[in-house]
Amino acid sequence: TYRVTITDINGCKGTASKVVTVNPLPDVTIESPDGICPGGFAYLSVSGGVSYLWSTGATQNFIIVYPVVKTTYTVTATDANGCVNTGEATVDIFPLPTIAITGVDTVCANTSVDLTASGGDEYLWSTGATTETITVSPSITSTYTVTGTDSEGCTNTAEHTVHVFNQNPVTITGDLNVCSGEK
Repeated sequence: TYRVTITDINGCKGTASKVVTVNPLPDVTIESPDGICPGGFAYLSVSGGVSYLWSTGATQNFIIVYPVVKTTYTVTATDANGCVNTGEATVDIFPLPTIAITGVDTVCANTSVDLTASGGDEYLWSTGATTETITVSPSITSTYTVTGTDSEGCTNTAEHTVHVFNQNPVTITGDLNVCSGEK
């Protein structure tokens, strides 16, 4: 409260007062993911004001961004009293998981082979299997693909080719009719 007392030329006094209210700055809160997978997008939303201006130039209370490197986004929020505050959010880019397949490369036709994926938390094979290890019995040279997903939800793929030997047919030749005691 501010008060003023004035005295005029006749010595008369008068007072006046005025209350100045100090409003708090808006509490700017941004909701955003810590990071995204390469090629993905992030949804950022802000609250605490009645109007906004993002570093991207957007003026709504949310933005959708497609960063390719770790990026910090800022927003200026203005509340109903005209008070202004800023906030920021950093969106990181998670690395892709390194998915690998181990197993033999060459087999005879219809021989069972175990192929094991690594580098992810969940897997989806081209065979439809979702286990870490699959057993296959290829009759011809075949390539198997697995998509691995890590704990951040990022995915990557690997492939493994199993070469199948061409087996020559086995035949027996010779005299099929012999007399007892003959070779």
